[in-house]
Amino acid sequence: MSFWVNRIKFLMTGVGLKKNNMVVTIYTVCYNEELILPFFIEHYRNIFPNCRIVIYDNESTDNSVLIAESYNCEVIKFQTNNTISDSKYLEIKNNCWKNSTTDWNIVCDCDEICLITLEDLKIEDHVGTSIIRFSAYDMVNISDNPDDIEIKKLKNGSRNSIYDKDFLFKKSRITDINYFPGCHKSNPIGSPQYSNKQYKMLHYKYIGENYLINRHNIFKNRLSKENINFNWGTHYNDGENIIREYFKTLKLKSEKVI
Repeated sequence: MSFWVNRIKFLMTGVGLKKNNMVVTIYTVCYNEELILPFFIEHYRNIFPNCRIVIYDNESTDNSVLIAESYNCEVIKFQTNNTISDSKYLEIKNNCWKNSTTDWNIVCDCDEICLITLEDLKIEDHVGTSIIRFSAYDMVNISDNPDDIEIKKLKNGSRNSIYDKDFLFKKSRITDINYFPGCHKSNPIGSPQYSNKQYKMLHYKYIGENYLINRHNIFKNRLSKENINFNWGTHYNDGENIIREYFKTLKLKSEKVI
């Protein structure tokens, strides 16, 4: 049965009115995300009113924790000796949602924004979906000024299937999500039923040229020995010229996404 037929049936039966109390929990790992964190929180609070947001903070040195707390998010601090430890991130993302008090949960990064509404999710829930499919787009700042960062004004992007991921799923139907390193691929266990519709996920990594170069330099110096040994996160070693060239390419091939 098509998504739109199910949608019509859903609206006609009034299920949406019966499930207005559906709540979603969002889990994310954070390191120095003071620039994007307000945008992230406001977006999810807007599409999922009353959502619970849990932020695992990995020794941030900026105002990320203060910002999260000012928005009444739950903050859980964890340490990795000031390094990027993908094995620790993997442990958190594979398990953080298991004690959730909500059935639907999002496990994502601070630069990942999904375009799905509460009504959409209620419809998917009603037809038996347990994992929402997403198509990822790299959002890019097309301004000629490399320091001109206005996240809310970014409308252009480019399709990037590498970042497609299963990050919105139903706890009662999924016993283990089994993310692989990087958390873009998974092997869910339980009763995975993917949505027929594929929703958009916006990846806000390329919000500023100099911003990205600075982030890469910081993350390059935080790579753990484990990450280096397994070649995890080694893209942070890309030099300034490579990043600027890729930025130009991304701007040229980008199209309006939202």
